Amino acid sequence: MTPDSLARAVQEFLSASRDAVVMEDGGITFDLATAKYSISGEHGKCLLHLWSAERNVVRRCGNISTRLVHCPDESAGRARFAESVQRIKKLISEAEVNVLSPGEVAFRLHGLEFARARVARDPRSFCAGQEIVFGLGAEECVLEEKNFNQFHTSCVQRGRGTPSRRSPG
Repeated sequence: MTPDSLARAVQEFLSASRDAVVMEDGGITFDLATAKYSISGEHGKCLLHLWSAERNVVRRCGNISTRLVHCPDESAGRARFAESVQRIKKLISEAEVNVLSPGEVAFRLHGLEFARARVARDPRSFCAGQEIVFGLGAEECVLEEKNFNQFHTSCVQRGRGTPSRRSPG
């Protein structure tokens, strides 16, 4: 993909996207309903210039594997994962819920992610369900009855939750 074609693809995507936002590091940095932008594919580079009352940035768009995705519907994501949100909020009432995609939400405390809920397939059937996962990388675990105490303890160590044993359901 050439810089010119990438610039055209980004321009077409943004012009067709209502309520588009620009996200960096998991947070919204620009709401394009109020911010301004320009895209150019000159001099062999694709440049994206974004500006608003709060900030002004220029980004070189060279990563060809970048995907343009529509922002997930926040209310639909919260409704889809209501049961998982309720389970986490029971342990950590201050948890922030961030809809990452139609199939995944992140739970954060003071901006630090500590768990996710996602759509998962039941290996014994073709049905999709939900699972809550915690831990990083190779240590990632699906929250189950057998590891609930470990998860609960980690919540208490963050200074949140209550030290008494609660049921996972």
